[in-house]
Amino acid sequence: MRAASLALGLLSIAPSAFAAEDELVLGLEPGYSLLTADTDLHGAGGRLSLSYGVTDSIWLTAAAGGSRQLGKQELDDRTLLEAFAGVTLALDVLRTIPFIEGLIGVVGARLGDRTKIDPSVRLGVGFDFLVTPSVGLGAVFRYRPVSDDLGDSLLTIDARLTWRLEL
Repeated sequence: MRAASLALGLLSIAPSAFAAEDELVLGLEPGYSLLTADTDLHGAGGRLSLSYGVTDSIWLTAAAGGSRQLGKQELDDRTLLEAFAGVTLALDVLRTIPFIEGLIGVVGARLGDRTKIDPSVRLGVGFDFLVTPSVGLGAVFRYRPVSDDLGDSLLTIDARLTWRLEL
């Protein structure tokens, strides 16, 4: 009951949401990952993202992260690392800022005695709910195609904790 009261209290004091020009958004994103292949590999991981508001609705974004996929046998296990940069579009709505993103970058993994690094794209859709003018909570779903050596595609669902800084 206390949690519900706290949530309602936070909703009542949360400001209207808006993306802003010259705004810097730092995101911490822990979550679940799925590497599709002959046998799907499930895992967990996290990402850090940094976005800069060029206009009220366009952010330049850079992100890095990784995930650990576990297979039925230890040889099937994969650790993936990623780095991306691109554009995020913010759509302002009340206290929630929904967004879509398109980034380009690389996904890499150690496969036996060699390292494989693939160019890729990252497409995502998510939202940030402003709890205070500078702190947001949200979620994001992302897709990345990868080569057959790494799997087929990497899907992630991440929770988001963001800090917004006016520059």
